[in-house]
Amino acid sequence: PPAIMDRFNRAAGGGSPGGSWVVGQGTWGVTGEQLYCTSLTIGDVITQSVELPDGVLRMVGQDNTGSPFNQVFDLCFHIRVTYAGAIDLTNMLYLRYSGSTLDLRKIDGGTHSSLATATVSLLADATNVALDVRFFGSQVQVWVNGVLTLTHELAEANRKYLEYPRIGLRCGATSVG
Repeated sequence: PPAIMDRFNRAAGGGSPGGSWVVGQGTWGVTGEQLYCTSLTIGDVITQSVELPDGVLRMVGQDNTGSPFNQVFDLCFHIRVTYAGAIDLTNMLYLRYSGSTLDLRKIDGGTHSSLATATVSLLADATNVALDVRFFGSQVQVWVNGVLTLTHELAEANRKYLEYPRIGLRCGATSVG
């Protein structure tokens, strides 16, 4: 199975996330092994193409409240690509983790809606948070620091997302603290 790991451990720069990331929207950069969205626009996205119908995505981040790079990133998966090969940012599934809330969401034709939510304990500033999104068939599980926190079965109408091949990160908010 394909594996993608990116620790963003490369030269600082504010024009591109580098690596094998493709900018779908916005301007992204890396500094001090941290990814940030320099355009500071909610909805900006970077993606990678990976044939991953079933699998696990992991994002490890920190709660950096008060940092100049304090941004909320959504972990995106099953992002649609059009028949012409264009990345369609109006159709995807994504997980948002902010404060004490996990929110499994979808964008369907540009309309955002929540599929399932869960509450997790607040973390101290600069605490590493490991988020795992596991998807097998129509079931999505979310694990926080190794603890199963949310399980959701995609309804028939939402199973179309299973055909979409891209994963990514989305600027979900520009500041939370």
